[in-house]
Amino acid sequence: MHLMSARCCRCVSLTRLKHPKYSSTIEASIESPLLRDFCILLHKDLLASKGNIKDAGVLKKQRDCTHSAQGCVLIYHTCCTNCWMAENMDMSTGSSTPPRYVLVYDCESDSGFENLPGDHHEDKIKFMQFTVICAIAMPVDMIEQKAPADEILAHSTRHWWWRDVSEKGSNPIVSLLKLFDDAELIVGFNCLGFDFPLIRRFYRPSEEVLYPKQRYVDHRSKTLDIMARIRDATGNYYKLDELLKKNGLQTKSSNGKEAIRMWEEGRRDELKAYCAKDVVLTARLGLLESIRIEDHLKVTSRLFGIRNQLSQHTTPTQPEADGDFVMV
Repeated sequence: MHLMSARCCRCVSLTRLKHPKYSSTIEASIESPLLRDFCILLHKDLLASKGNIKDAGVLKKQRDCTHSAQGCVLIYHTCCTNCWMAENMDMSTGSSTPPRYVLVYDCESDSGFENLPGDHHEDKIKFMQFTVICAIAMPVDMIEQKAPADEILAHSTRHWWWRDVSEKGSNPIVSLLKLFDDAELIVGFNCLGFDFPLIRRFYRPSEEVLYPKQRYVDHRSKTLDIMARIRDATGNYYKLDELLKKNGLQTKSSNGKEAIRMWEEGRRDELKAYCAKDVVLTARLGLLESIRIEDHLKVTSRLFGIRNQLSQHTTPTQPEADGDFVMV
């Protein structure tokens, strides 16, 4: 299992990694989208070779090698869409281990509901298309260990998709759906009512996916929609910006109508930054222990929290069998 980036990006040279198997702390600055075809982990056996890694067997290419006594060095090279995350590699053997991550995502659209035909929300959304989708994959272990939100986000990977940049033919979000497949939990704000219906058309049959409707339902079934949870409990709709303000968090940098104008005017960098910020703000909200709704009303993470939701999805550890006895 691996995390895939959204699309090609300029080459990133060397990134230092912090890993728990080493006593020394190496500054981590892993940015996304991750790059395919060349993500090389130099574990301690390779480091012992003083940078002579041509015969290591795990390398297809060699660009630069920085020998460091402090720990391992990641070399990113060759832009594309598929890369192993460094955290998923065993530092002593180089073998892969399945990552566990929570995926928070948000979609921007090319039109408002007021401009579209149809009498109902479900009818109108069929005429919309997404413009950009942003997501972050947050490590489950850090969430479960109650690490600070800033630290969790610093160790998360960023991803994005444009509707006019196709992957594997005509589908621009192949890797997003794969991320959904492998995520422990999917998180959004009004994503069940808006984002999922917006991208429903991209759930298509393929050689790997025979039943796209089942895939769609499976993804929705492991989704935490923060807005929907709060709405169902309180009977009221609350906007993301309202909740951010009430809880002392940074607020949104723009709004949905302006995001449509950004797309129409070709302001892609600005649009992506706005969408990506909404994802981070949604993640921060979901990591709180409680959310203040009104001056004298709040809800606890039992209702909306990412950490609480993960605990409900965690499979209990099976008791260890010892011959005819079970060790408990």
